[in-house]
Amino acid sequence: MKTINDKWLYFPIVILFIYFIYRLIDQSQIIYYFPFDYINDVSSYMAQLHFLKVCGFHNYCPYWYNGFIAFNFTSPALFFFALPFYYLFGDVKIALYTTTIISFILGFLFIYFLGNKLSLSKMQRIAFFIFFFGTANSIGNFIRLGRAHELFAWVWFIPFAFLMIHYMNKNLDRYSLFIIPLYSLVIFSYLSVGVLASLLFLGLFLVKNKKEKLYVILYFIASLLLISFWFIPFALNVFKSSSIPSMLQGNWILDFSTNLLFSHIAIFLLPIIFFTLFYFYWRSVNKDKKVLYFYSPVLILSLILFLRLIPFVPVFRNIFPDPYITFFLFFSILFFLGIDYRLFVRLSKFIPFLLIILSLISISVNLIHTPNFVIPDKNLKFDLDGLFSEFNGSFLLYGNYPITLYEKAVYSYAPIYYNLSTPFGWYPEVKDPNYIKKFSEIDLTNCDNFKRDLKYFNTTHVIGYTDFCDKINSCSFKFIDKRNDFCLYKIN
Repeated sequence: MKTINDKWLYFPIVILFIYFIYRLIDQSQIIYYFPFDYINDVSSYMAQLHFLKVCGFHNYCPYWYNGFIAFNFTSPALFFFALPFYYLFGDVKIALYTTTIISFILGFLFIYFLGNKLSLSKMQRIAFFIFFFGTANSIGNFIRLGRAHELFAWVWFIPFAFLMIHYMNKNLDRYSLFIIPLYSLVIFSYLSVGVLASLLFLGLFLVKNKKEKLYVILYFIASLLLISFWFIPFALNVFKSSSIPSMLQGNWILDFSTNLLFSHIAIFLLPIIFFTLFYFYWRSVNKDKKVLYFYSPVLILSLILFLRLIPFVPVFRNIFPDPYITFFLFFSILFFLGIDYRLFVRLSKFIPFLLIILSLISISVNLIHTPNFVIPDKNLKFDLDGLFSEFNGSFLLYGNYPITLYEKAVYSYAPIYYNLSTPFGWYPEVKDPNYIKKFSEIDLTNCDNFKRDLKYFNTTHVIGYTDFCDKINSCSFKFIDKRNDFCLYKIN
């Protein structure tokens, strides 16, 4: 079977790779500056890496939410991987950025050296990497937002998926046992990706004979047993001690606010592209029923996503849209590179131009929707540093902040650099929903209620910004200090 002409891939690879490197260089400023802006997930992971160091695994950690059990509900693989770099450099910023770079390198190596199992040429393997990691969705999530633990999961998903596809038409042999640790690593890195990856177990189960069906089931069970020291406590406690079940992150697919515009466009277009590419790929393999059966779980999920029925599907409704986009992007690339374009001569004439246009659209989306790294306002940081150095205890931050200051990022920064705690935090999954709900109901309108609620959450200090300083002062809290627009009060 003849697949895509490698020459068609040259220009898209070059322009996407140049932009990919540019964004990595731009994001490297994180080595020097702690991220405080609103486009920011990485500060949460920096704090959690710090918690692994100072609190330990499955130990009580007092810094967020009046205490929680560290990594009871956070997939910890990335943090274990990054911890030696934290010890080496003594800086969470450098440690997380280093692991991000290593993750991309591992992803490239997996694709390059395992891609021959799927009959991909060297140029197609390079294209696979840059189409998967260098396009708009991946740059936004893995580089700009800094979702290092999800990136780490997708890195391990690559060899896992390649092996599952490889054994679709081959008998399970001793090398197929690598499926077990690879799937364990996917779940151990990011559970949402593990849930999506489980569909490949179902697909492999559908195409195997009775004897090998049993092996597929045993492989799946063995993968969970391998990480049972984390997965069993997670499963036993998630419905009573975590907000994960109540968050229903899949409901975001029904939120049509403008900040999710590009996600909605992707969720609408990607399933159509995915189905179209699968159809051409399936025709290229002579409409092999085994291929159809193997991919049927993924096809069904794509249809459910397109119809926006995800919020009604248990487990899958707890996954927010971006992992779905990445999941279907992976298979769309795979099908695109596997089509026999000799069967579609008229179509193939447009492919080179279409690749160039899509590459430019991807970069344009990032230019419009994904801002570059924001260097923190040094004056705001200086003021906060001054206030943090003046007290010990548990604090909350209130006020109408500029876009260069994200409240949750401050709740990550203070524990790392000043050993301060907060009754709030930057990962609500680690606390039960009743706590999160009660915190959201803190009464800011009445001084007596405000003071009562702060004491209930063991808050010792409040930092106000601009007009909120007047509000705090009117409640007769003990004034400690004022730094420009920030003020510090103690709860008396």
